[in-house]
Amino acid sequence: MNITPLSYLLVFTILIMGIVDQWYPNGLTSLWRILGAAYLLILLLEWRITTRRQFHIEREIAHRIYLGRSHKLRYSITCQARFPITIKALDNYKGAIQEEPEVMVWHVKPNETLRSETSITPTELGELSWDTIQARIKGDLGFAWWSRKLSVSTKTLVIPDRLQNQEQHKTATRHQGDISRRTLGSGHELLGLREYLPGDPLHYLDWKATARSRKPMVRLFSDEQHLELVIVIDAGRTSSMLAGNITRLGHYTNIASRLAQKAFINGDQVSLVVFADNVISSIHRLRGASGLQRLRSILENIQPVKRESNPLPAILRVRQLVAHRSLVVMLTDIDDGDAAAQLVRAMSLLRPKHLPVLAAINDSEVRKLRDQTSQQWIDPFHALAANEIIQNWRHTRVRLEKMGVPVVLADVAHLDQGVLSAYDRVKEKRQI
Repeated sequence: MNITPLSYLLVFTILIMGIVDQWYPNGLTSLWRILGAAYLLILLLEWRITTRRQFHIEREIAHRIYLGRSHKLRYSITCQARFPITIKALDNYKGAIQEEPEVMVWHVKPNETLRSETSITPTELGELSWDTIQARIKGDLGFAWWSRKLSVSTKTLVIPDRLQNQEQHKTATRHQGDISRRTLGSGHELLGLREYLPGDPLHYLDWKATARSRKPMVRLFSDEQHLELVIVIDAGRTSSMLAGNITRLGHYTNIASRLAQKAFINGDQVSLVVFADNVISSIHRLRGASGLQRLRSILENIQPVKRESNPLPAILRVRQLVAHRSLVVMLTDIDDGDAAAQLVRAMSLLRPKHLPVLAAINDSEVRKLRDQTSQQWIDPFHALAANEIIQNWRHTRVRLEKMGVPVVLADVAHLDQGVLSAYDRVKEKRQI
C-alpha cells in the first residue's frame, strides 16, 4: 500500500489536532480520535473494494523477434467493473532486454478496453519469457494505491536477424544478372544471337546465322554464376564481450544470418564453421529454404565458450569442406596482437586458392577511452590500453591486406552493411 497526497494531508491534520489536544484540551480538538478511527475504517473499506475490482490485462508480442532489433510490446487492459479504474503498472521483464521497465499509468472506463504499447530490444538469443506485472490500483476514495501482482504469461523466441522485405527485393533485383548472365561463346544455355560488334572474338561467330542474315552474328549463352560461401564465426572468450547493446557473438550471428539469406536468394551454396579453441560445429553446402532453416537453427543455439580462440582448426576445417575456390567470410576480433599474429598465419593457408574476407568490430568505446580527457588517476592507463588496441587493429589490417585478404573493420552500426557490400563486390567482379 502507498498512500496518496490526500491521505498525507488527512494524517497531518489528525496529528496536528492530536498535538493541540494534548496541549490545550477541548472538545473540538478531541475529534482527532474520531477522524483517525474513521480514516482507518475508510482504508479498510477501500482495500476490500479495490481487491475485488475486476479487470483484465493481456500482453502481446510477436512469436519470434530478432536479436538487437526494437519490437513493439502491446498491452490491452479491460475494466469489467461499474466504475473507472486507475492502474500504475511495472512490467517484470528481465535482463535479456535492453530497456529498463517504465511505470505505465492507465485510466480505464467501465467496460472499456484500453491499449498501450512500449518498445523492447532483446539482447540474447533463445526463449524469452516473463510471467508477472507489478500493479498498483488507486482506491475509489483516493486515499491509497493498493499493490497487486498480476499473473500475465508471455513467451517469445529471440532469433538472429534477417533481411527485411525491402532488402530482399533489392538483393534479388541487384543480383538477378549474377546468377544467370549473358556471355559470348560457350555457356550453360543458348539464349540467342546478336550482331557482331567490334572487339568480339571471331571464334564466337555463328557462321550459319551469319550466312542466313548476311550479317556477322555471334552467339549469346547463359552463364550460371553460383558462388560457394563459407561463414566462419569466432565463439571464443572475447565474443562474450558487449559491443553496444549486445555481445560480439550476437552481432556475428546476426551478420551470418543476413549474409546467408542473401546468398541463398542468389542461389549460392553456404557452409558454416563455428570455432573457439577447436571447431564447435560445422555444416556443409546448404542450399535453398531448407538449408537456410538448418543454418539458422545452429545460429540460434551458439553460445560463447570461455576459452581463447584458435583460428587454425577452423581454417583447416574450411579447407576440408570446400575443394573449389570459395568466398570465406570470417567474423572475429583483432584486439590482441598475439592472437592477431596467429590469425594472419591461419589466413595465409586460404590464399591463393580461396578468397578470404575478415570482418571485425571497430569498437567506438575504445576510441572514446583513447580520446577522453583524464578526470581520474586511472584514466591515462585506460587511454594507453585503448591506444594499444587501436594500434593492433591497424597493424593486423595492414598485414592481412598485404596478403590479399580484404578487411572489413567497422563499428557495430556499419559492420553488417560492410560485410554485405564485400559480398556484393565479389559477385559483381566475378572473383569466384
